[in-house]
Amino acid sequence: EASKSYDTYAATYDNLDGGSIASTLGIDDARKKLFSMARGDVLEIGVGTGLNLDAYQFDDNIRSLTLLDISGGMLEQAKLRVERMKEMGIINNTSIKFVQADATEELAAMFGEDRFDTVIDTFSLCVMGNEGARNCLEEMTSVVKKAEDGGEFYYALFLFWSVDLLSSIQSNGIVALT
Repeated sequence: EASKSYDTYAATYDNLDGGSIASTLGIDDARKKLFSMARGDVLEIGVGTGLNLDAYQFDDNIRSLTLLDISGGMLEQAKLRVERMKEMGIINNTSIKFVQADATEELAAMFGEDRFDTVIDTFSLCVMGNEGARNCLEEMTSVVKKAEDGGEFYYALFLFWSVDLLSSIQSNGIVALT
């Protein structure tokens, strides 16, 4: 159901999630801060149209980038954005893979445990509900390398989440930009 909903407005989604309102709220600055920390093999959950791609620092720090979304329509928009960035020379040597999947139940089976150096999510946890978000967090923490092996997990979300859920996330050493 979610996939079909996002497919419907994929072509105009950036008007909702980006633009002047996002800048005014400081979301663009948060994205730049968050994505500047990405390194190694990176998994972005809920990539949508690829709105975050401009915030990555595509250099020798990012070896590969896996962009995951539940919506094929959103991924098509992200692919177009990546192609434009390649044409402009912004993305050169980074291997990029697009994956359509449900992040609440398929990550560990699809990628295996301890696969990624960095896992990033911006705001997709906010639309999953507490149970979906909890499941997604479990999946994400299984595919990111352990902290002692250099694994990092970053997320940005709005503050209307339950305090209990946030506390459990942050007590596991996960960095949040809220």
